Amino acid sequence: MKIIVPTYYRDFTCIAGACKHSCCIGWEIDIDDETNEIYRRIGGDFGMRLSHNIDSEDGQAHFRLDEDERCPFLNKHGLCDIILTLGEDHLCQICSDHPRFRNFFSDRTEIGLGLCCEAAGKLILFGDRDFELTLLCEDDEKTTALTDDEVELLSIRQDIVSLLCDRSLTLSERAARLCAGWGNSLPHKSIAEWAAFYRSLECLDPKRDEILTVLESASIEELHFPLDSDTERAFERLLCYFIFRHLSGALEDFRYEARISFALLSLLMIYSAASVIYHRKKSLSHAVLIDLVRIYSSEIEYSEENMEAILNELE
Repeated sequence: MKIIVPTYYRDFTCIAGACKHSCCIGWEIDIDDETNEIYRRIGGDFGMRLSHNIDSEDGQAHFRLDEDERCPFLNKHGLCDIILTLGEDHLCQICSDHPRFRNFFSDRTEIGLGLCCEAAGKLILFGDRDFELTLLCEDDEKTTALTDDEVELLSIRQDIVSLLCDRSLTLSERAARLCAGWGNSLPHKSIAEWAAFYRSLECLDPKRDEILTVLESASIEELHFPLDSDTERAFERLLCYFIFRHLSGALEDFRYEARISFALLSLLMIYSAASVIYHRKKSLSHAVLIDLVRIYSSEIEYSEENMEAILNELE
């Protein structure tokens, strides 16, 4: 089995206590059965602490968050007491994996980094490496040949990524050609109308509605701003990320057009929010763009209900 990753994947490292938006706060943290059984066998005071801070609902174990929705093992320094006491190999699967996601094919597994993580966002948008896939490793796990549908999807995706990385064209020209190549067009909504639609979705972070309010009140002039080379490259990488992460889902639901449109709509919403901030603050820092992307990813990509609602709207 081949493990395929973006080239920037090897550069990722958790920034732990330096993270401003810890994944140990505000997220339900399920514990896989194997790790839960290990936790049950831990003795002493720390074993008692584990026992007192793990609940089970419908057979699924999870950490009991405190009143501030913090993991009970996240200490005041923003570090994990499980790692400090037992070692990183004692993390449950979801904690060990985050912010990684996986795309599965007959002969390979692709692993990417999710943009809900600020460290991953900085690496993906402004790191030294452009989007390109590479072989991380290969093991002896039995595989089968790619299906015809998989071959077709990988070919389509490569053509799209090649187009998106063609810097002889402006970013808007690349997006237009992507639309034209697939006969795609977004539903005829203004940015304010799209903001109202997004407001109707499940809300996980109050900052989302602050951003949507800004978009609903924006003038036409505020919705466009000049891209310097770094920011245009960041948006290029963002589009590549959305295609890489979400197009493979078409193997199950065959919604190629809707998934491509989702990538374009996501870019439009983030660009529009960034543009309004640029006009109202007279600047747009890398940190602000990374945070916009983080909020969007957390709100949309990590909610099955929100993803489904958007794909349905785009169909």
